[in-house]
Amino acid sequence: MKALKLTAVAALSLLLVGCTATPSSAPTNSSTDTSTSQTYTAAEVAAHSSSSDCWMIVDGGVYDVTDYVRSHPGGSAILSGCGKDASSYFRGQASGGGERHTHSSAAEQILGQYKIGVEG
Repeated sequence: MKALKLTAVAALSLLLVGCTATPSSAPTNSSTDTSTSQTYTAAEVAAHSSSSDCWMIVDGGVYDVTDYVRSHPGGSAILSGCGKDASSYFRGQASGGGERHTHSSAAEQILGQYKIGVEG
């Protein structure tokens, strides 16, 4: 019984020492955010300007919205932004051939899912 108590105390001591030890190096982030590490030029984005290959720039971010084009609630209005800086369309400052429309916070979140990089 005494050996069992001694073993339990030793195990608890090791656990506590391990939990309070100072790390020897800074923590690393194993999930690197690749959505902002890739840089694209406006010319590169311009090469993706069709409904079957639609990239756009919004507020400096580059988005591949090809898979979203068919689901866009505004229909083909999204095509006005393919291959270019669509910030003014997205923010409701330009009509893109249709009515001006300011997008909701939900639209912002949806757009974020398609981010592939930044303009540079």
